[in-house]
Amino acid sequence: MPQISGSGSCSRTAAEISCSCESRGNPSPSMEWHVSGLRVTNSTDRVIREEQLGNTGLRSSLTIHQSQGDTPTLLCVSTNTLGSSSLQLRAPQQHSGK
Repeated sequence: MPQISGSGSCSRTAAEISCSCESRGNPSPSMEWHVSGLRVTNSTDRVIREEQLGNTGLRSSLTIHQSQGDTPTLLCVSTNTLGSSSLQLRAPQQHSGK
């Protein structure tokens, strides 16, 4: 069953939120992201990048282009044929420039 490492993290700038998540499993897991309960697909506003870590690992990063608005709840879900695991991430609050 895949295991998500506890090192998932998010950062925020005025224009975007970036999060990353790592998982290991045998067989090698796949990864997907959910934002506020909805599955994310790759688009111009939400960019997903994946990087293989050896034979059994995967690092996935999600960049959301948004300048304002609420801080979304992000969920990293890792799945292989033996099961799945997930990690909830929270982007830091945006500091107002006033």
